[in-house]
Amino acid sequence: EAEHDNLRAALTWGLVQPGMAEAVAQLVIALAWFWRIRSHVLEGLIWLEQALSLPDLATATRAGLLNHAGHLAWMQDDFALARTREEESLRLWQSLGPPGRQGAAYASHSLGMALYSAAFQTQPDLTLAMRSFQTSLSLFEEVADEWGIAFTLSWLARCHMGQHEHSLALAATEASLAGFRRLENPWGIGLTLSSLADLKLQAGDLTAARQLAEEAQTLRRQVGHRHSLGVGLDLLARIALQEGKPSEAAAYYHEAIVVFESLGNMPYADELRATLATVQADGGAHNASP
Repeated sequence: EAEHDNLRAALTWGLVQPGMAEAVAQLVIALAWFWRIRSHVLEGLIWLEQALSLPDLATATRAGLLNHAGHLAWMQDDFALARTREEESLRLWQSLGPPGRQGAAYASHSLGMALYSAAFQTQPDLTLAMRSFQTSLSLFEEVADEWGIAFTLSWLARCHMGQHEHSLALAATEASLAGFRRLENPWGIGLTLSSLADLKLQAGDLTAARQLAEEAQTLRRQVGHRHSLGVGLDLLARIALQEGKPSEAAAYYHEAIVVFESLGNMPYADELRATLATVQADGGAHNASP
């Protein structure tokens, strides 16, 4: 973050230098994790699109750019574009054979996220998303990527939650949390604590739900991942509604709307704005769905 201006200058210079396309694209891929975790979504997409337009990139390089571009599209709730990007990334990784397995694992994971999120816009059929996550998990296990395994388990847990398989969701979430704790990864720990909070909310244990959700938010603030902070504010609002605190819920929704607007995620911001209007209209009797 401290060197972001220098990195921007390096990218701007490299993009117009002859023979630098591959090096610039590799730097964009390296920075994409920074843009994702620190939620520089709009800027990251600009650099990724410029890199994707460069000529004669290696197959693995293009596949990596597409994977990150797909993930950032998902962070803007553009699930159709995210799916397109990830399917192309996956195809390229698979064309490389065994050397492309780890890349294919990440593309399969991001594809699963796009399929999962799109499913709730129509009907909650999570079959395709679950299949993609299971493929991702198998590949991560093959290449012994512990972070990828923990990340995929957290999303398989969400699929189980969506299918009301609470015991399976709890087991997957706890396995994910154990993995992230072994890695001492605060972002991942926050992710899984939030999932546990959601499970507690569904079970009616509001005290535990709030405690876990607030702990997750503390970790997210430390990391600076604004997208998950916004998701966490949405969760805290739903907890507050269940506690009979509509004014507190409204404050959380207001804050979440600001976060998602800053990320260029207008669909999520608009969805929260509609929920907020309903909460304000009925004095909090409405409970937002998970």
